[in-house]
Amino acid sequence: MKKLTTNPYIQSLTGGTIMSLAWREHISALLMLLAFIPFLMILYKSKNKKTSGSVVFTRLLPGMLLFNLVTFSWLGKVSLAGATMAILAHSFLMSFTLWLVYFVYLRASKLTTVISFIGFWLAYENLCLNISIISPWLNTGNVFGKEPGLIQWYEYTGAGGGTLWVLIVNLLLFNALIKLDKYRERILRYLLPALIMIVLPIIISVTIGARFSEDTAAEKVVIVQPNIDPYADKFDSLTFPTQLENMLSLTAGLIDDSCRWLFFPETSIDDPFEESTAESNWYIRRIRSFFSEYDSLNIILGATTTATFHNGDQRELYNSAVYIGKDSDISFYHKSKLVPGFEKKVSFLPPFLERIIIPDLGGTMSGYSIQKERDVFTHTYTSTKAAPVICYESAYGEFTTQYIHKGAGFIAILTNDGWWNNTSAYKQHLWFASIRAIENRRPVIRCANTGISCTIDKKGRIRDSLAWWKQGVLVSNINPGETTTLYAVHGDIIYRYSTFASLVIIILAFIAAPIRNLQKMQLF
Repeated sequence: MKKLTTNPYIQSLTGGTIMSLAWREHISALLMLLAFIPFLMILYKSKNKKTSGSVVFTRLLPGMLLFNLVTFSWLGKVSLAGATMAILAHSFLMSFTLWLVYFVYLRASKLTTVISFIGFWLAYENLCLNISIISPWLNTGNVFGKEPGLIQWYEYTGAGGGTLWVLIVNLLLFNALIKLDKYRERILRYLLPALIMIVLPIIISVTIGARFSEDTAAEKVVIVQPNIDPYADKFDSLTFPTQLENMLSLTAGLIDDSCRWLFFPETSIDDPFEESTAESNWYIRRIRSFFSEYDSLNIILGATTTATFHNGDQRELYNSAVYIGKDSDISFYHKSKLVPGFEKKVSFLPPFLERIIIPDLGGTMSGYSIQKERDVFTHTYTSTKAAPVICYESAYGEFTTQYIHKGAGFIAILTNDGWWNNTSAYKQHLWFASIRAIENRRPVIRCANTGISCTIDKKGRIRDSLAWWKQGVLVSNINPGETTTLYAVHGDIIYRYSTFASLVIIILAFIAAPIRNLQKMQLF
């Protein structure tokens, strides 16, 4: 039994299991505070036995593969090849990150190793946020989105603060664990810092939550969840005009003069139309005529649009949010964070491989174009500004703050999670919305083709919701925000500083140290 528990491959799989369980819906994310301990034990034991770096990498990899396979497997609902590439890529990058820590551990002090563990992992997550072919979906701090009561302090740190919390607690608990045999009678001395680091952020979060109060002014919103099967109905059995008529009919009797906003989900109109001639488009004219009697009703919906440039020589395709206000011009926002391998054309792949890996999600094989700047939609009656966030964009914290800089009073997420069927994907995606609410202290409206459509308050708590795979309309109220959080001002400062520190350590360990050793050899 002892050989099993000390076997590095069993330890690796144990770490991967704990990480996977922490991401399960009904298990506390606090389990993540233990998840890195088995991997740290692998590094510690390997250092004592002077194990080669290549062997250490093979010991780390099984656990990371298990975690990504269990937590990311829903990608296979759309593309098995694409899911395989994503799972392998993230597993290798995670293992490589800890392998770098081991490399430093062999050559530097314990303090430098501790800093490298924290810095390298945060730098890895920073890469996930800034390199489009990988994803920040499983960044560690995201796991606490399902328990917003624990992370009210995200308004200061963002999700990167959650990752930092996890890494520090794991280090402190690991330190107490390795001291257990030698200093059993003084173990509390080593365990106390870990316990304080676990409890203190929770106390701070509860205190912030108790002190924070909602504004009283409210705006009435209507959210349509059409529940159209993207595989059986969206492109086959139902015509696009029929889909629109069905969505409009769902609102019958629910819209009145007190309604301020109406939302339809991502790609509600998936029949591409030219933006420059949108006013003459049948879908837009139908929507305007249907709601023509409501002067204070503004509409935001998802659509596939096109724009032509350079005298007709260049035509761009967009996944767009469309704003329709009474007696105002139509406005567009184009999705700018595209799902790697599904919406974003992977130009470095050979064409035959690209066709295998990248599925055709409603005509996106050519890839969508993006826009560089964020835009907000301003209500014609109340002047409240809405942040149109399209689907996958809600996984990006600092990206979302750019809407707040333009005065957004609330965040409107338009999504279609039906592609992933009834898996953990739509649940994990929902957690991100709660995190964005806390980071920016803005209410969130989540309008999904199918569950979970909901309103989320500024504390990240779900207020009203529609369940998965249920057609319906949600009528609710939101309180737009005005204050600017520290995170909205500074963004992912934790990630940036950690990446800088990591680069310094890498230069010292991989370049400066070998040069010094070479100079010593030449002197003697």
